[in-house]
Amino acid sequence: MAQVSTILLDEGIYRCSQATMHRLLRQRGQSGERRAEATCPARKNPNWWSPRPNEVWSWDITKLKGPARGIWYLLYVILDIYSRKVIHWEIWPTETGRQRNSSSTPSPPTTAPPTTAPPAPCTATAAPR
Repeated sequence: MAQVSTILLDEGIYRCSQATMHRLLRQRGQSGERRAEATCPARKNPNWWSPRPNEVWSWDITKLKGPARGIWYLLYVILDIYSRKVIHWEIWPTETGRQRNSSSTPSPPTTAPPTTAPPAPCTATAAPR
């Protein structure tokens, strides 16, 4: 827009101020960014399920406050997806490869996760007593 008004002024033609030109372009939907905006693909949330206990495990690392300012501990937790119970947990002062390769950590289940779809959610309500 500024280039157009500058070129017209160089040629001795004055139609309107830059503010008026911007307002007119905005009213007609012709102002604004013309480059295509980058869009990220939609993320799918993982939907893990298991028909039996001890088939699919999940893990998490959480920071815990220490006794003084700036001191943190890391809580490592392994959960069973079916029962949502803690299989194993450890607290460490730092994150290193030693925790990931630790022999005290239980090995993951040997069975493969099921390939069939989970059952539909139950919509029935309990009968009143």
